[in-house]
Amino acid sequence: MRSGTWPSGWTGHHVSAAPTAVWNRWPAKRPSCGPPDSPCGPPPRWGGQATVGRIVQAAEAGHSQTLAALRQAGRALGITIAGAVKLLDIGCVVLGGIYAPLGPWIQPEVQREVDLRVLSSSWSPVRVRISLAGTDASVLGAASSVIRAIIDDPSTWLRRWKSSIDGNRS
Repeated sequence: MRSGTWPSGWTGHHVSAAPTAVWNRWPAKRPSCGPPDSPCGPPPRWGGQATVGRIVQAAEAGHSQTLAALRQAGRALGITIAGAVKLLDIGCVVLGGIYAPLGPWIQPEVQREVDLRVLSSSWSPVRVRISLAGTDASVLGAASSVIRAIIDDPSTWLRRWKSSIDGNRS
């Protein structure tokens, strides 16, 4: 693909994985994905900053450019993830954060790229899954690690907590 065909993504040998980058560069050229009362609305309402919610809304409505951008982002993300899998020998990849709501559209592309690029995937498949925790995965993981530390060693946690309170009084 020639540079300039896509506003983001393949430009020579550079790859970008952000679906919002593709969306944000088409402020006036985005065609309507349906009638004015459709979820994504007519072209004038497409301007402005892309949000994950707006991208999901347009993808659910079947907007062809949004779907193409998500496929492209999934492929680019898959290329990047395949490199990490090869380097770190990861067996399962979970798409969380902003990628969780976009998962239904990007996960198949990510999985395909990982399968194509990770040599060991034919005898030791790498699974690409969508986080059930959605965009809250990192917060829940952080809270879980604190709770796990308290459960594993409550006396140490109580000592630290008490010393932090005593330190605030001085």
